[in-house]
Amino acid sequence: MSDRADITSVEAIAAFRASLIVYLAKARATIEEVSADVQRTKVWLQADRRLHWEAELKRRTRNLEAARQELFSSGLSNQGGTKGWHQMAVHRAEHAVREAADILERIRKWSRQFEDRADPLVKQVGKLHTIFATEMRRATTQLGETLKTLEAYSGGSPGVVSAPPERPPSADPPLQSSDATASSSSGTAPRSSPSPGMTPLDSGSP
Repeated sequence: MSDRADITSVEAIAAFRASLIVYLAKARATIEEVSADVQRTKVWLQADRRLHWEAELKRRTRNLEAARQELFSSGLSNQGGTKGWHQMAVHRAEHAVREAADILERIRKWSRQFEDRADPLVKQVGKLHTIFATEMRRATTQLGETLKTLEAYSGGSPGVVSAPPERPPSADPPLQSSDATASSSSGTAPRSSPSPGMTPLDSGSP
């Protein structure tokens, strides 16, 4: 029994390593995109929207104060025709202030819930990213070293299958027809078949 392994091809290992590298590149890109989306949502919710509606609440509050001042001025000037219009403006301004305050409160609530709900998932994604960036990359490196070792052991190049040696033509015995074999065993010459297009002769014809 030979003590040397019969390595004819490392194509399967090379193909698996190439597929793994492509998979890791796509997976890492997807994970980085997910992490970026989470961070953008967090900034949008806790900074952009919060600052926007805080400023909007201040602006609507100023509008309400101005509408109340106009209503008060119209009462002092006894302008009965415009007092009803100023009262409607005050009601609209009060509604706008309540709406902005309600939206701002919801944003603050969502910000607190976002931290509680998103952080555990972000940590899991971070762990997965670490696995892809360290352990899986190390696996591709080890596969590359394995390929080099097998190539050096077999003395070939990756992905090449060694063809079996061909037998020399002289090693094969000559082929004989069944008629020739039978004739040689009986001691008589084999009868030849007539060629195509020729009419077989009768035994009595000259």
